[in-house]
Amino acid sequence: MKAALWAKLKCAGPLLDFDSEMQRFLYWLDPQLRPLVVKGRSWQRHYRQASGVEAHLEIEQQALRDLRLHLINMPGQPLIHEFLERAEHAHSRSLAARHAALTGKTIDMNLDDELIDALLTWLATRHEHYEIAAWLSRMLRAWRAERGPSHGPT
Repeated sequence: MKAALWAKLKCAGPLLDFDSEMQRFLYWLDPQLRPLVVKGRSWQRHYRQASGVEAHLEIEQQALRDLRLHLINMPGQPLIHEFLERAEHAHSRSLAARHAALTGKTIDMNLDDELIDALLTWLATRHEHYEIAAWLSRMLRAWRAERGPSHGPT
């Protein structure tokens, strides 16, 4: 399964939108991870339909909570577990910056990009599970593109 995923990643071509990227790799993932993709696509649909930053934040927070609950029943995926911990930490930092902005404090408008870049850099160094790390990197880049530059810190 890992070799098939790696082969698919190497010949995947340019990055597509988040939903298409999720679908593109669904059948090459470990069967344990497939429910995460199905849930991810569902969250993404809700995200697209939502209006306003608050609704988007709520959907992102719910997605992280749902992932955490799903991963409790998924031993043997240390990279996914650590990635989720790092994503939750990044999301918490972003939320703190948003709250600071609401109180009139000056914040770093590039914080979200820096947090995502840090996750991508970390994934690039995960050599033991390189195929899953490459897949997560691709999903993260597609998510960043979907959120868009005008979304501000998240």
